[in-house]
Amino acid sequence: MPYIYISLIKTDSMIGKFVSYLKKDEVTHASIALDENLDELYGFGRKWNWYPFKGCFRRESYSEGYYGHFKTLPGVVLQLNITSNQYALVSQILNDFIMNSDQYYYSITKLLSNIIDVEIKDSRGFICSEFVAYILQEAGIVKFDRPLNLIRPQMLLKLPANRVYQGDLKRYGSANKVCSA
Repeated sequence: MPYIYISLIKTDSMIGKFVSYLKKDEVTHASIALDENLDELYGFGRKWNWYPFKGCFRRESYSEGYYGHFKTLPGVVLQLNITSNQYALVSQILNDFIMNSDQYYYSITKLLSNIIDVEIKDSRGFICSEFVAYILQEAGIVKFDRPLNLIRPQMLLKLPANRVYQGDLKRYGSANKVCSA
């Protein structure tokens, strides 16, 4: 039976702290992977480590780049049981984003609209949780009852999924014996 994985973390970034403070959320960033090791982890976030206001679609790693600077990354890994057809759709959608990554951008406007709970439509701009929700909805895995740009990472904790890990995602592999640290 195929699975996909949703990684949800609470970052210590300025934006993460702001959202956490305002919304009282346990997690502030979401990304998606097709493998349990999170080797192919994708999301929307910072384009450059040092500048929080320019973002893009990107492959993520918790041991390098922006997340590599943190000593710990508190978070959760969710495992969703899906059909083979849904897995193929998720893979296809991800591949479309990868092949056309220059056409997408991280939307600060959508981040602000998410915080104040106002819908904004823009087919090329995404925030991290909207991207994950978009893939889940487009693949027929979950039907959300609100506009996707209003989905926060915290809301993804309520997905019909198995919580396969909770703790420091820097230690995910060693604690889980699933991937290398």
